[in-house]
Amino acid sequence: MFKTSARLAQKVLRSESKPQASPRQKAARSGSARYGHPGNRRDRRKNIAATIQRWQAAEKRAQASSTATEPPPYQRAPRLLTEGEYAFWVPLFHAVKGKYRIFCKVRLADVVCCPEHRKDERFWFRKIGNYHVDFVVCDPETTRPLLVIELDDRSHRDGAEQRRGFDAWKDEALRAAGVPVYRAPVREAYDVQALADVVERMIGEAAK
Repeated sequence: MFKTSARLAQKVLRSESKPQASPRQKAARSGSARYGHPGNRRDRRKNIAATIQRWQAAEKRAQASSTATEPPPYQRAPRLLTEGEYAFWVPLFHAVKGKYRIFCKVRLADVVCCPEHRKDERFWFRKIGNYHVDFVVCDPETTRPLLVIELDDRSHRDGAEQRRGFDAWKDEALRAAGVPVYRAPVREAYDVQALADVVERMIGEAAK
């Protein structure tokens, strides 16, 4: 921003070398001087030069701050999953018994995609680009998505209409791609065998 503004100001300085202004322009300048504004060329050049110096100084300060040696104020998260997600992940891990691979917090755009040959591919990518899913059950060898599991607490069931609309659109995109979705209600405890039965049933039904 500073560089662009400085270039504009320098362009104004160069324009001062052009032929003399018309009598009307001179009259306007003298009139502006009476109201406390610079009315002659020398004063204008001084003010523009001072403005350029201020911009250049501000640019140097901005560059100095961006190259500061102090590291960004980040720290490692205590864990990837929330308490509720972790409480579900443990029984899910035991439910699949190593038969499948489980991935957590995956971008929806990594689970489904629009064919690249379509001219409107970018449009459909943008519609899912900001979405994530909680868990993806995948083939252990190819990592092909087999089942998406969304952990639904009360906010999903009784939350704002916008939240429910997001969930509905996510389900629609997955359904269109042939990826089954299991919306698991949050519980205090999960039955490992019951969870295993749901996973196997939904993956089997989608494969038919």
